[in-house]
Amino acid sequence: MHDFNAERAKRHAEREAEFGSKPFTFGYKPQSQEDKEGGKAREPEQFYVRANVGYLSIKRVAALSEESTGGETFEAIESSVISMIDPKGDALERFLAITRSNDDPVTFDDLVELQNWLIQEQSGRPPTQEQPSATTPPPTGEPSTAPSSTEPGEASKT
Repeated sequence: MHDFNAERAKRHAEREAEFGSKPFTFGYKPQSQEDKEGGKAREPEQFYVRANVGYLSIKRVAALSEESTGGETFEAIESSVISMIDPKGDALERFLAITRSNDDPVTFDDLVELQNWLIQEQSGRPPTQEQPSATTPPPTGEPSTAPSSTEPGEASKT
């Protein structure tokens, strides 16, 4: 019997060692009423990029198209972001608390920007470029090799 689990465990351990620690900040720790009244500075929440990410969340984002509903789009992007955050130290609960805060709301643009950065960090490649909304027209034919006008000295003076 072939043991894929042993190979996976080795590959994942190698990836984690090679990947290293990639911290990032996003949002802020909740402030107590005392902190707010005392004017204490807000402390950013720190998270880490997960080295080994399941492919399904990324696949869902890649499958989005202009025909995707708003709900599908939000769900796919949120799911991909959550899958790329290392869950250690209650990180997922802290992240979800940030996204639900009305004191400092996380916008859709914030989430998309974070997702693009996480994909780039996780994969080592830039995120996929958005598809153009209109198709590019086909070429009109072979380019001409004939001069486009007469020589400058021969130009019309009228």
